Amino acid sequence: LAAKVRYQAARMQVLQEQVAQLREQLALRSEEAAAASAAAKEAGAMRAKSERVEKSLRAALEKEKEKAEEKAARAEALERELATARRAADEAQRSGGATAADARSKDVRLSRALEEV
Repeated sequence: LAAKVRYQAARMQVLQEQVAQLREQLALRSEEAAAASAAAKEAGAMRAKSERVEKSLRAALEKEKEKAEEKAARAEALERELATARRAADEAQRSGGATAADARSKDVRLSRALEEV
């Protein structure tokens, strides 16, 4: 009976040591799980922030694209207007030159007519 009691006491001691070891492991695993959970939460917050920034940047990019398209259309319209103005100026210069040539021709004829008289 005394041997049985000693055996049971020794077994109880071993089991208590195992329980203490398991509690330490549980505490360690709980800390690791809490750290992993905090890291996951932080990563989720960073991801959400990155998504908001990306959305904002995409919106700004779209606005800039629209502005660029408007500027390109305006530049094209101005280029067409400039080409039209240049053609009109060339036409005016040609007609002015022709008019001046006609006037000189008339002056020459008039001078010849006056000389004959």
